[in-house]
Amino acid sequence: MRKTLLILVGCVLLALIALGVFLATLDVNRYRPLAVQKLEEALGTAVRLNHLTLGWHGGMALELRGLAISADRSGQGEPVAPHF
Repeated sequence: MRKTLLILVGCVLLALIALGVFLATLDVNRYRPLAVQKLEEALGTAVRLNHLTLGWHGGMALELRGLAISADRSGQGEPVAPHF
């Protein structure tokens, strides 16, 4: 019984370490063009997004840097939602 419990705890720890390494090495910024495209399709206006990162802020968090939503499709003029 004790060996089974130790093996189970070891497997859980190994899985947590593997998940941590995966999240630390995942480059979510490569999905930035797709995110911009989908946002523009959904909003019907021009969107600018400079950088995406995945982090931990009391839970998993997706950080958007340099997000600007324009008032028109051309992206010219004052943004409706300026840089956050």
